[in-house]
Amino acid sequence: MKIEEFKLERFFAAHEFKVRYQMSASDCESMSVRELCETAGADTMEKLHKLWLGYTESAGDPSLRNAVSRLYENISPEKVLIAVPEEAIFLTLQGCLEPGDHVIIMAPAYQSLRAVPEAMGCRVTSWPAEFKEDGWRFDFDFLRDSITPDTKMLIINIPHNPTGVCFTREEKCALIDILRPDGITLFADEMYWKLEYTEEVSSEPFCDLYENAVSLSGLSKSYGLPGLRIGWLASQNSSFLQSAAVLKDYTTICSSAPSELLAAAAVEHGEVLVTRSKNIVQENLEAVRRLCKNHPVIGYLPGQGGSIIFPRFLDGRSADVFSKQLLENRSLLMLPGGMFDMPDSFFRVGLGRKNLPAALKIFEEEIE
Repeated sequence: MKIEEFKLERFFAAHEFKVRYQMSASDCESMSVRELCETAGADTMEKLHKLWLGYTESAGDPSLRNAVSRLYENISPEKVLIAVPEEAIFLTLQGCLEPGDHVIIMAPAYQSLRAVPEAMGCRVTSWPAEFKEDGWRFDFDFLRDSITPDTKMLIINIPHNPTGVCFTREEKCALIDILRPDGITLFADEMYWKLEYTEEVSSEPFCDLYENAVSLSGLSKSYGLPGLRIGWLASQNSSFLQSAAVLKDYTTICSSAPSELLAAAAVEHGEVLVTRSKNIVQENLEAVRRLCKNHPVIGYLPGQGGSIIFPRFLDGRSADVFSKQLLENRSLLMLPGGMFDMPDSFFRVGLGRKNLPAALKIFEEEIE
């Protein structure tokens, strides 16, 4: 299968570890192994020291799957498959789709969510985010009208990267009501789950609400532990997970034993880790609001969740050109909207890291 180059990941690979400042990261502030073990309890470090470094179970360590299943209402441990988050995207789409299937996908989107179905020969329809005065919106009537007799899957990302859109419970149920009559599979990328920050939106995962949903989540965003490389698929429908599990034998086979042990500790103490991340996000949202108030050339559309937002320049300047200017003059990394195939005025800001205010100060100096 030939697949296009991943623009966003190649961009980060070229610059992320060379710059002094980063203002577009999607993950939340991470921590050391020692800090995680102190959060989880003294025996966690002892368990890590005694850990046998052999193979782990392909579906994931049972203690980790048990911990993950307790995050959901309708998911038992055998309805969880542990995998690297990006791997889980690839396995799910490869396992559930065939050439010629019709797929509807939110746009903009993390590139692999679209690129994999396209490379497989699926027919892809975009469900576009609409730019409204009070924020971004997805038109449910457009979704309903886009469904055809050969529609196999809807792919969504909620909370949405990069706009921060979330759904209310009523909207989630309305979306499911559109899909259920035809049994259309819902693949829900919920990597930013638990980072909802307005009261009216729902944090209920789609796999708890719909029998034909597959939810993707993991530790990279809300838990602030991307270095563990642990995520999971959860579904009431075992056939989806089995399709992915069979393909996993050709990728990682199983996860890293130390990562699974630490991941289980993180999930068990997730409330502490997620609260930490949400506090950082809220502080950084205030910093972004102050920036936009001080510089009317930047337009800010509020989201409802996640660790990213998607502002734009209102003075006609190119985010792509300004991004290169920031790299050269300030050693600061800013992700332009073109990485999401969006207009060149947009750019992404990451809200999850403690040093964002320092990066915004540098950004502000370059604007001035």
